[in-house]
Amino acid sequence: MPWAALALLAAAPAAFTGTLSGSSWAATGCGAKPMAPAVDLKNVDADNKSIERVNDFLPLLKTYVDCVTQEANGDLKSVSQSANAAQLEAREAREKIVADVKTAQEKFK
Repeated sequence: MPWAALALLAAAPAAFTGTLSGSSWAATGCGAKPMAPAVDLKNVDADNKSIERVNDFLPLLKTYVDCVTQEANGDLKSVSQSANAAQLEAREAREKIVADVKTAQEKFK
């Protein structure tokens, strides 16, 4: 990859959406995690109402987990691309140094 293209890649805005603190990552664009309802086993009516709340909760939980998964995958992709770009830059710098040293050795034999 030419240096100019690498510079453009490095200048691109980061696509990170989650936050990393120490070794903990947290999604930031998914809102609050929905709270699971308690199941009330006092009687049949209470249990039925609990099941209704659980049925309302499950799609909210799925939406939240899907969002967190998508955000995490996006951040992993961004981190991987950044690491690959840094490795490529280092490899190209090393190759240039090796070529310059070889040129100098040939010139000053």
